Amino acid sequence: MHAQYPTKLMSHARLATDRLRTGMATGIGSLPHHDAIAAAACVLRCLPELPCAPQLPQRSPAEAMLAQWAGAPDFASEAHGGLLAFLDAAAAMPAPPTVVKVQLAGPLTLGVAFLDEGSDLDHAFSRAVEICGAWASALTQLVADRLPDSALVLFFDEPGLVLWRGDNPPVERERATELLSTVLAATSAVTGIHVCGRGDLRVALDADPAIVHFDVGAFEANDAEALSEFLDRDRWIAWGAVPTDVSIAEDSELLWERLAQVWSALARSGCDPVRLRSRALLAPACGLAGHDIAAAERAMRLARELGDRVRDGASVPFMPT
Repeated sequence: MHAQYPTKLMSHARLATDRLRTGMATGIGSLPHHDAIAAAACVLRCLPELPCAPQLPQRSPAEAMLAQWAGAPDFASEAHGGLLAFLDAAAAMPAPPTVVKVQLAGPLTLGVAFLDEGSDLDHAFSRAVEICGAWASALTQLVADRLPDSALVLFFDEPGLVLWRGDNPPVERERATELLSTVLAATSAVTGIHVCGRGDLRVALDADPAIVHFDVGAFEANDAEALSEFLDRDRWIAWGAVPTDVSIAEDSELLWERLAQVWSALARSGCDPVRLRSRALLAPACGLAGHDIAAAERAMRLARELGDRVRDGASVPFMPT
């Protein structure tokens, strides 16, 4: 399916898969900074193993998610100051990150936005897929050009998946999965899907990205089988283990206990406990633009602390070994 991509870009996909490690911490991307250079320095310092390109809606309305990704690819616009500052800062490091994360709005979220603007159903979602595919290709090429020795993980952010929890989603679940799968195939990068809040996790899992990120607080037991099957395919889960809809916690102990409860429930449902740990990445639950800079840095630090516990083999209460 990826035969049209140059060997250079294909090698980045293999490199990103090879370079993912148990317990790596990353972020969603949205930060409260007004200064793009400071934001880039922040993520490179706080998330050195898998830094995420900043998105800075408080710096400019053009960097709000829908405004940033609803048009054709154009890196000269004000909308990508955080991304470009990040790439410049990473390239200037004596040892640039071995793998980086970049994110854009997903086709379901864009399609819903186009529906709300008055587009008809078919046009809204076909337009969204076309735009997402174009951005995915452009971002993959941009990172390969700016950071030739860094592999890319490319996430599609899907807050719109909350609409698929109800009885009347904008398109049927099977069609939603197909739309997501189409844009995942539009890039040679390793792909991920961010399921925001109470979004429909099953749709994201069925689209079969390399990584799914979701809020630990939104875990539902009836998703256990689908999560287990996802891990059995050697995929990764980025656990949104640091809540972002409340004040950021001061230490990681309660967050570790909450993650342990979810892992224990999954293990009791038949999920392989070894895979739960070995295919685990850590992250805040959602974006951090609504917090102040100190709290945003604390959230990323907490994600790293949890990742260290996973990597160091800290015991998980009540989970079979």
